[in-house]
Amino acid sequence: MIRYFCYIIAAFIISTNLVWGAVTGSVIVRPSKLEITARPGEIIQREFTITNQSSDNLNLTLRFENLSAPTDPLDGAILAEDSEPIYPLTPYLAALERDFVLPASGQITVPISLQLPKNISPGGFYGAAVFSVTTPPALESNTQLVTRLAPLIFLRVSGEMIEAGSLLDFDLIGRHVRFSNTMPIFYLTYQNTGNIYVNPHGLIEVKNRLTGRQIDLAIDPWFVLPGTTRIREIGVTDPLAGGFPTGWYEANLALNPGYGDTTSVGQANFVIVSPIIFGLIIILLCLILIFVIKRFWKIIFILILFATATHITWAEVASSTNYRLQSDSLNFGGRLSTSTNYGLESTAGELATGTSTSSNYGLNAGYQQMVSSFLSITAPSDVSLSAIAGTGVSSGSVAWTVTTDNSAGYTLAIKAGSSPALVSGGDSFTDYTPSGANPDYSWSVAASLSAFGFSPEGTDTASRYLDNGSSCGVSASNAVNQCWDGFSTTNRTIAQSSAANTPSGVATTVKLQAEIGASKTQPVGNYTSTLTVTATPR
Repeated sequence: MIRYFCYIIAAFIISTNLVWGAVTGSVIVRPSKLEITARPGEIIQREFTITNQSSDNLNLTLRFENLSAPTDPLDGAILAEDSEPIYPLTPYLAALERDFVLPASGQITVPISLQLPKNISPGGFYGAAVFSVTTPPALESNTQLVTRLAPLIFLRVSGEMIEAGSLLDFDLIGRHVRFSNTMPIFYLTYQNTGNIYVNPHGLIEVKNRLTGRQIDLAIDPWFVLPGTTRIREIGVTDPLAGGFPTGWYEANLALNPGYGDTTSVGQANFVIVSPIIFGLIIILLCLILIFVIKRFWKIIFILILFATATHITWAEVASSTNYRLQSDSLNFGGRLSTSTNYGLESTAGELATGTSTSSNYGLNAGYQQMVSSFLSITAPSDVSLSAIAGTGVSSGSVAWTVTTDNSAGYTLAIKAGSSPALVSGGDSFTDYTPSGANPDYSWSVAASLSAFGFSPEGTDTASRYLDNGSSCGVSASNAVNQCWDGFSTTNRTIAQSSAANTPSGVATTVKLQAEIGASKTQPVGNYTSTLTVTATPR
């Protein structure tokens, strides 16, 4: 009897799930996305939990923002701010409090409500709760930093709507013949042709056709807004020690569109040749060539090898059951109860459930805690650029670390609070202007000008700021102190990721630089700027 009792206790303990953790100094918001279904005339109550893992008291401000269709197909949505919103949600969002003090190593809960009119149209409405974090002012700082977290809010109003979409493409990034043991990054392109957002999900089966060995890559749900086309990249962490062996691989995609019981399928083939095998093949070919030339000196053969035979198809097929079981627990009861006044989802029978936090971790225990995702960012102190006496250059840097368990990753964007960004009364430095469409590889300011600009660096740096050693916006290198750009009052993406990165996160450093040209007379003054950096789930 005691043994069985221990088994039961162990089963309950197993249901405890660690769902978030971030680097020290981070500000964490949970959840990173709210999906709400409601009826016309309903009032919905929800909340966000904000955790401060820094040792400073922070100022926190809430504002609601609509979303726009993204210009980058890798992004799911962008903050509308000055652009045209798509099905705006802000008219229905409300909060009793908008300004908070986030205590050091503390946590607060921010309640919000949605008040839907009775005549609201069925369909989807989209917005974000933008939390702005500022640190205590630094002495003699001239660059004020505002760090923002923007969890998304999706509302689905019950009624007649159109769920429709199609898989446009499935393939891998790069060559189909790969001289490396690492698995490639796959991508798929999905177009939403309906009038409501969808959450496609599925599976990629990668099989070695020579050995029969197979691995499965899960595609967690990711959203596609109505009327948009989105690209999802699926990277692979090698599950096999030493990488993937040489072979011919076939990747088969099965994608559920997030509605109905249909499945879109795609296929891509590729060949992996390990460096050792490749070297042996070259040696063998050289030996054969030498033998042939010596043996048949009157005949010279030129061999041309084509190794890019890839066939890609996609189609629609029927399927019986299409679902993904994200999490489960062992308990003895629970249900979803609703009425015109409330909605209650309950679970009974679990032990030691709830939320536990400290300055080093966050633990969500129990089934009801598992559904929450998180997004976090460090909130650095303001930056001070050194004074420029007459002419010359002043430089500085600041870093933000973003951590998320969102399987589709995050986007990090920067903007200035004014145009130009660096000002003193009516005087200013010109925003740095690259010579072409892409950032300048090397910083360059004419002798008759003064300018203020930036350059981002880090593992997740956006493609606009990657270089090939001489030009920016090309290749995949990220040279130090290169690829300089000017600030704008609209968001510019400086870093992005297509995968979760918990618990260590990824840091993005922004180099700041101001210069007064050799023949420029810049009015004396205390020049300041306000820079806002926003992290958004993808």
